[in-house]
Amino acid sequence: MKKNLITYILLFFLIAVNGFFLVTYLKDENNNQPVRSEQPPNFIAKELEFGKDQLQQFREITRKHRRAIRELMTENRSLKKQLWNSLADATTQENQIDSITSLIGGIQKQKEQKTFYYFKDVESICTQKQQMKLQEIIKEALMKSAETHERPKFFEHKDE
Repeated sequence: MKKNLITYILLFFLIAVNGFFLVTYLKDENNNQPVRSEQPPNFIAKELEFGKDQLQQFREITRKHRRAIRELMTENRSLKKQLWNSLADATTQENQIDSITSLIGGIQKQKEQKTFYYFKDVESICTQKQQMKLQEIIKEALMKSAETHERPKFFEHKDE
């Protein structure tokens, strides 16, 4: 009887601790998500005070950019899966690993380029005043990221 009592107490304690951590984790995860109106594209459009036509163009530019990035991220995930699956394969050669990691690096390069050209496209629909404001937003985000060693939020892509 005493043996079972200790087991039940331990089981209850483990369930309680797991429940606490699960609730804490889910609560923190929800707090880290920006509110819909504060998400990066909406933030940029709001800060630049786009007109109706500009907003429509901006949404189209953003939609195309997200689609392109999503495709790259899908390819990147596939390559990473292939890389880590080769860990268990004793016949994997170093040149295969080098090849896969080079492809992953190439995808990262493409993502950076596409993000740069995304902002160039956004800049092209801006007035002179909006262009200056956009440059300020980017510089501020880059300065904050240098301080925190994190990528600026509007450079992030949700599928990463």
